[in-house]
Amino acid sequence: FAVIESCQRIVGIVSGTMGRDDTFRFHELGRTVERCDMTTRVLDVRAAGLLSQSAKAPVPPADRSPYEDVRWMGVLRALGAQHMFTRSVPGPTDADSVVTFLIDNEDFPRSVAHCLGTAAGLIVHLPRSEALVRTVHDLKREIAERPERPMEAATLRVWLDEAQRGIGALHHELTETYFTIGSFEAPAGARQALV
Repeated sequence: FAVIESCQRIVGIVSGTMGRDDTFRFHELGRTVERCDMTTRVLDVRAAGLLSQSAKAPVPPADRSPYEDVRWMGVLRALGAQHMFTRSVPGPTDADSVVTFLIDNEDFPRSVAHCLGTAAGLIVHLPRSEALVRTVHDLKREIAERPERPMEAATLRVWLDEAQRGIGALHHELTETYFTIGSFEAPAGARQALV
């Protein structure tokens, strides 16, 4: 827990003291894209595995395994989502409600929808961001148009793989736009570094 606490302390210091300029936006953008990717990866590994063990058809809560809620709470706990989920989602803790919450909830900071919304809000303030804004909005649309629910394990895995490729493409586009040598020209009159 010492590493986690140290990381949280650093994030708190940065959040409380860093100016809200492009440097801060890049910092937050990196965290947001990583969060989005991590959520899809946890869902890919944990939820898809649980779905493949579950029944094919929705089962009434009284007929489900007594441990199903516990296993799905484990998925939520892995993403720090248990408290927010129990506050936001009425009813049983089952596959459909957990997957939908982790993908669609606009208020939970680690949900895919929230991360992409935050990324869009950060990118719009950066220079040369028009193509990136389109990329994020396209990705948000693809996320919103996922297959009907509840999803079977195989369908979820395919969909999550596509979402991860989209997040990877966003990362690549960010890298190409801002961090590749030659991607940025110094403004006229700027001092050139000595070689």
